[in-house]
Amino acid sequence: MKEAFFYFMKILLILFKNNKEFYLKYLERLFFSLLFLKSKLNFEMFLNDSVHR
Repeated sequence: MKEAFFYFMKILLILFKNNKEFYLKYLERLFFSLLFLKSKLNFEMFLNDSVHR
């Protein structure tokens, strides 16, 4: 999993050198989707916790 992540980051760095504006927009979108995913996961874990109690 970590190797894939580093490979992905390498590709993003190459893209960054070619097109900074696109990269920044993409990174921003990625960041927010990750935040959303994390909060969604936390919420689901919270729901599971309250159901199992």
